[in-house]
Amino acid sequence: MLHNSIRKNWLEVYENPLNLSCYENYYTALVLCVKHNIRFLTDVMLTQNQLSFLLDVDPRQCAIYNPDVQLEYEKIRVQKLLRLTNFTKHDFVRFVCNTLNDIISPNSGRDCPSEICSGGGGGTLRYSKYEQPSGTQCIILECDYCTYAESLDNKAIIENGGKVFPISKKDLSQYDLDIPV
Repeated sequence: MLHNSIRKNWLEVYENPLNLSCYENYYTALVLCVKHNIRFLTDVMLTQNQLSFLLDVDPRQCAIYNPDVQLEYEKIRVQKLLRLTNFTKHDFVRFVCNTLNDIISPNSGRDCPSEICSGGGGGTLRYSKYEQPSGTQCIILECDYCTYAESLDNKAIIENGGKVFPISKKDLSQYDLDIPV
């Protein structure tokens, strides 16, 4: 069951029209909602799906381009979710992580080619910055569903130990990517 404080604060996000006026505001409002209710979340919840990382991202620095999130329908979508009697704080965390990732990770428009996703209903490749263990950085395409990632020249990345970051507006020009933001 979702804690009443989380439910109340989450609904308040959608009562303020400024929160849904642009993606940066919506991202910030969701982050503030989570931070206000962080005492109800476990450490595992904060580390799964990179939630603790997402809470520290400045959306104004990210390359926000055509997210799958439709701001005009978010209030209705959340109200429908909250009508589910079995909606839990785990579901809340999953919703927030998915939404924050959708906002800050530009969609490439390509389906994930991995075996996990190829059976239909799989993931989409999104642009991210990857820092290799050596410190070298590059732009990659990362699946939003499974762990598959590939370089921009379509080579699968199997290296472990690297770090993935949201792509920034600066990265777009540095790597000469043609993603309008």
